[in-house]
Amino acid sequence: ILSLNKENFRKALDERFSRITPLYILVYTNKQIKGASEITDENVFDELTSADREWLLGCNLVLINETVFNDMNMLKEARNKFYVDFAKQLELVLQEEYGDGRIEK
Repeated sequence: ILSLNKENFRKALDERFSRITPLYILVYTNKQIKGASEITDENVFDELTSADREWLLGCNLVLINETVFNDMNMLKEARNKFYVDFAKQLELVLQEEYGDGRIEK
């Protein structure tokens, strides 16, 4: 939480997630911001307005979606690599087993 003044207003605009109200500024970040008070206590969180809590929830949802999307891309890449590697290995085994392409019965 930052007090509302020109300097803090500029700081908030530089952050990815900021909420500027007529009374204070909220910034959602993992960085230390000079002059900011961290919301770490549940009691302080409970004192936020429902609009503030809704904004925080929105920030969390954006970050969760990004994480899931990135994880899904990593999983797709890993799956595709597995399929390519499996196909190459299968081809080698088949080549060793049936070198000339004839399958004996």
